[in-house]
Amino acid sequence: MAPLPEGYDQGEFGPELKGTVVTLKYDAGTSEPGIVRFLNGHGVGISSGSVSNILLKVGKMFGGEKVEIVRAGYKSTVYSQSDDTSAIVMGENWHTHVLCNPYFTAFYTREHKDRMTIIDVLLGREAGNRVYRYSGLTPDYLSLLGVSVRQTERLAGKATPDKDYNQKEMDALLAELFAKEAQRESLGGPIAEAMALTYYHEQQEVIIPEVLITDDAPQYQLLAIHHMVCWVHDGRHYQKLDPLAVKHQSALEDFRTKYWEYYKELAEYRGDPDEETARKLEKKFERLFGTRTGYQELDGRIAKTAAKKERLLVVLRCPEVPLHNNASELGARRAARRRDISLHSRSLEGVESMDALTTIVETCRKLGLQAADYIGKRLRGLIDQAERLPARILAAAASSVEPGSI
Repeated sequence: MAPLPEGYDQGEFGPELKGTVVTLKYDAGTSEPGIVRFLNGHGVGISSGSVSNILLKVGKMFGGEKVEIVRAGYKSTVYSQSDDTSAIVMGENWHTHVLCNPYFTAFYTREHKDRMTIIDVLLGREAGNRVYRYSGLTPDYLSLLGVSVRQTERLAGKATPDKDYNQKEMDALLAELFAKEAQRESLGGPIAEAMALTYYHEQQEVIIPEVLITDDAPQYQLLAIHHMVCWVHDGRHYQKLDPLAVKHQSALEDFRTKYWEYYKELAEYRGDPDEETARKLEKKFERLFGTRTGYQELDGRIAKTAAKKERLLVVLRCPEVPLHNNASELGARRAARRRDISLHSRSLEGVESMDALTTIVETCRKLGLQAADYIGKRLRGLIDQAERLPARILAAAASSVEPGSI
């Protein structure tokens, strides 16, 4: 009959136990049946349904904080890193996208992994809330996406400049341009993507990353001022070569040695950057990846690396960025481990809860906090706005000393 303390709901378990359930699932990697057995074995009478309800309800409560975490993360450094791994949702193959930097890791499980989905992830929104815009930038994106001059001119005659289109309005615009559904699917897709890119780069609500570090997947292109390609991903292509001739084996070994020596020079540059060294390293890149060995497959691989010069040498302009994408790969492994334990999510609500709570747990880990303690105190109302994860991210970034960019 008495008023319940903060964080307690009528007929439910307390905030400390809820925090324990979350960390057992998303930090310790315990399955829900395993959580029930563990708690029952320690004298807590709890059912599998109650464990599932705790995870769903607490995850919903932290959804808003996840959005704030990502936005604070963007402000904490000039770069973010991204990767994805497979996921299973209601028996279908989806994808979990990982977004991170040294101060946070966020998870987004979505049906697709195309560029439009990546835009949704970077803006922190659902696919149904997409916004499109036509402006002076749009023709450039249309050209980059292979849209013909004729279709570009037709769009210019139909679209309202600087107007933000919601999904329904965008569908209507494409219906005006293309009467046949097949045309809307084949020709309308790049047009919608170009207008989505226009809005993404012109909107002011979310500060998007200046540098985005990824593998070399094409869907990540056009999404940041600098798109940096992971050196480790590029280096793996050389490891896959398997020449039979001794001469070719020797050429491959020699080049790989030079490759990783150059990588070490870039790593040393990050610690003590200056313009003269940057110019020397750029010239050395051109010499190294202008090499011709006579081993056709190796020479082809070297030429492909040379074509990525601008994306591989972002570090010369922004020395604070890492040379590899290992951080987001570690996040992807966490998502893969999550999949191994629970196999799949049975509802969209479960997906959102899973992503929100994994984001909280992994961000706590990066900030040196105990996730169970943080979640329990948040549920009891013992943590004010200044002590929440978004504020802690900004405080941690402000206290860190990183090499300045040139």
